[in-house]
Amino acid sequence: MRYFLLLLWCASAVAADDQYSFKNYKIGQGIEVFKTEIPGCNLHADGDLKFCLVTDKIAGIPAEVMPTLINDKVATIYIMFSSTGFNTVAAAMTEKYGKPFQALTEKLKTQGGLEVDSTRLSWKKDGSFILLKQHDGSLSKASAYYSTDATEVILDKHHKELNKKNAQDL
Repeated sequence: MRYFLLLLWCASAVAADDQYSFKNYKIGQGIEVFKTEIPGCNLHADGDLKFCLVTDKIAGIPAEVMPTLINDKVATIYIMFSSTGFNTVAAAMTEKYGKPFQALTEKLKTQGGLEVDSTRLSWKKDGSFILLKQHDGSLSKASAYYSTDATEVILDKHHKELNKKNAQDL
């Protein structure tokens, strides 16, 4: 039994190290190390979720970074930046992480009828992923989202419970 627990501990340590990271933000990183590495992050709580918003840069482009912690460990990293910097960020990510696992281009249509191409790139590795969007919510905003498959299951459950709770207030 002792060897089995040691094996599980080693597997979880390797899995955390194999996750994607952005600067000092590391998926699976504990809250104490996180607070030391990201001193400007004043955490806000939403049940088991904690999050903050920090000004930073991605590939030299000014950005807003929002890490989310679940059970006091970094679970996701959401980065918002100007869509004019998308090609710079995409090139830097390709240099760091290799060729994207998937590249999609879709047509977006604005309320004014303007059609634009919007690129989505994704990288996958050991149950974690990065999704880079050229346009996220508006033509002027791009985003990079770091997460894991397991985290997405937890977040989906959290959102369903929150929706159920909010429906009771109607």
